Amino acid sequence: ETGARPVDIHSPTGQLRTSDPDFEIRKKSGYLTKRGDNVKNWKSRWFVIQKHWLRYYVSNEATNPRGVIDLSKALDCNEDDSFSNGFTITVRKRIYYIQAATPEDRKAWVEMICWKLVS
Repeated sequence: ETGARPVDIHSPTGQLRTSDPDFEIRKKSGYLTKRGDNVKNWKSRWFVIQKHWLRYYVSNEATNPRGVIDLSKALDCNEDDSFSNGFTITVRKRIYYIQAATPEDRKAWVEMICWKLVS
């Protein structure tokens, strides 16, 4: 995993937890660029996917997430070629626009997220 590092586990509220038996199964973390919902600017965020939660943080040092996407409620995840190395995650009331650094990184994130949508 490019840019991945071991991370602490966070509960859905963002509080740190120190143990979770499923944490090591199918996890991924790394920097991605996300387009804002209200102000449509792009910002680099540290993303952590664990179980069906996709959390994003200001940096890999942050402990409180800026946002949480519940992948169990996501409708779709697709590559989006309208922007470089882009992909989207569709939930009921929002589409998240996310950009990876490389085509390989995008493919790895989309595969992981799609796996979470069907598991």
